[in-house]
Amino acid sequence: MALCSVLLSSYLIKNNKKIIFHGSPESGYKQNSLAVVNITGGLYTAIEEELPGGAYTVTTSKKEKNKQPMIHILPGLGTVKLHSDGFFYSPNSTPLLTIDGGNVHKYPLYDDLKERIKYIELFPDFSEHYLTHEDEITKFEHAMNNTRIETVENDIPALEEFYKYGFRIFLIKARGSGTASPKWKKAIEDILRKKDTTVLIITLADQGDVDLQRYSAGLSIKGVLSGRTLREDAAFMIAALSHELIYNHNYKIDQIQELIERYCWLAGIL
Repeated sequence: MALCSVLLSSYLIKNNKKIIFHGSPESGYKQNSLAVVNITGGLYTAIEEELPGGAYTVTTSKKEKNKQPMIHILPGLGTVKLHSDGFFYSPNSTPLLTIDGGNVHKYPLYDDLKERIKYIELFPDFSEHYLTHEDEITKFEHAMNNTRIETVENDIPALEEFYKYGFRIFLIKARGSGTASPKWKKAIEDILRKKDTTVLIITLADQGDVDLQRYSAGLSIKGVLSGRTLREDAAFMIAALSHELIYNHNYKIDQIQELIERYCWLAGIL
């Protein structure tokens, strides 16, 4: 989903392809299917032209008062199963659309995203570059293979050790809006001094906004990227992409941070 959102959104819109569905089946349906059985065709024919281009999560798991399943369509980027109930939730806790008994209900987020998608040109179309040049794809794959996810819940940071193993990109899950113990702050500062590393911070919490400069959080360190409201899967891809853009395409940290802000905004999670 993250790869589709990062690299394919502009490509899809240019080629009049509206949406990619990622299903959240109810118990009893085939797991990991592309979409819930027997609603895919209806969604394409009924509402594809109405939706902003992009990736969406479709779920029938939630049941309303009459205990009948209602189809919820959520922004694909950032949707996550937060609780043991197995339901998918969007970062802003609201769907774009719901379908109940054949009736489509629109929510304010839907109109908001329809407006935001008009500004997709503000985000560079990486798809033409990374999906057509084999050497660039190889570099991107290499960056992903050198990305390490760490959490500040580990008392002793091991960034230096993983650096020795070849990792150069660190996605770090911090507390709250980006805090950690002094040991972690020092470890991040040390790893950035090597001048060939990238560090992106997201939150450990179910949801939250990591904006290190605005909130002056504990890990507000020069050279560290704020992941804002990104979830782990999308943040992993963007951390690898950011490193590749910085060290192979001469992007600056400030430019990458701006891209993250735009991406979250266009995806409806900011």
